[in-house]
Amino acid sequence: MIHASDLAAARSLNQAELDWLRGQGVPAEAIHKPSLLLAARVEFLAGGRFEFARGDDNAVAAIVIITRDAFGAPRDLVAWNPRTGDLGSLYGFAWALDESEIYAPRLDDDPMRVWSTPLQWLRAGRRGLCLVDEVAARWQLAGIGALAAEDHVHGLALQAALALPLPEILVPVHEAGRTTADASL
Repeated sequence: MIHASDLAAARSLNQAELDWLRGQGVPAEAIHKPSLLLAARVEFLAGGRFEFARGDDNAVAAIVIITRDAFGAPRDLVAWNPRTGDLGSLYGFAWALDESEIYAPRLDDDPMRVWSTPLQWLRAGRRGLCLVDEVAARWQLAGIGALAAEDHVHGLALQAALALPLPEILVPVHEAGRTTADASL
């Protein structure tokens, strides 16, 4: 659940920020719907997180996106710095922009579109996903069917990022007709 005090730390985009997004090919509707993009000064932290800046030491300008859960309810805030590509969530709940897309109807088993950056996702009118937390995303996306990457390089990066870790497999070791210990394959 997003706290009102956290939203108060952000502001509406100014005209220069709106003009920049429009100049990058982002449709006006993607800036405003389903929730308005915001702006704030933030500090990006380790582990894919951010916090709203309290001072100016490590603060950078960021676009703040309200992420929604599978049912469309506000779930987390994600900050994105277009200059550096830094991306982080406030509460650590968001694994993608826009998680609710995995439950949207896809005709004829169309693949789920995954974008490499928030800018690409915004240009696509917020359709599809942009991963925020690859570790969490691999578990969420396991078994949903085909994913559509932007290109071959992005596809290889997605394949590596979303690979599920294999468990260690142990087999009994037999010595002189008796089992003594388990060994890894």
